[in-house]
Amino acid sequence: MKKRVICVSGILIFVCAVLVMPGEILIWQSGRELDVVEMVPEDRYRSGNSAFAGEAPDKLSNEEKMQLIRGSWDSEISEAGEQEMKLQEYEAVKLAREKLTELYNKGEFPADLEQVYQNWHGWQAKSYKAVDTTFHTHTAYFWEILFERFDQAETYTVWMLEDGTIFEK
Repeated sequence: MKKRVICVSGILIFVCAVLVMPGEILIWQSGRELDVVEMVPEDRYRSGNSAFAGEAPDKLSNEEKMQLIRGSWDSEISEAGEQEMKLQEYEAVKLAREKLTELYNKGEFPADLEQVYQNWHGWQAKSYKAVDTTFHTHTAYFWEILFERFDQAETYTVWMLEDGTIFEK
């Protein structure tokens, strides 16, 4: 009879422990992790690893892109790869010439780069991106295009978003 009482009470203690202990362990663990800040690895939020990143540049307004480029938002500017840009160099230059001609016709740009005779301008283009430093998910792509007259008497540096928006940096 004593063995039976010891066995039954052992089983009851075991069953109670199995039912109560997991909850107590969870409470103890969560209390231990409360008010503890852990750094999230940076590669978890890199734009290349984010499903949101592919659409993020298209979701930004031109004003938000300008804030990234000018540093109003914390951002890093670096050269962009050819595969990252929507436009090829020659397409960006063509678009910039068109936009500058519009500005010239309004009297807001000093030279007509479309004029062929005695005003030939060569060009060099570089692509850049400004990426927010917080989550690395917002990116603004832009071009720096240098137009230089054939005799090097005139040079114009133009900053342009991929949609053709000309801006001052």
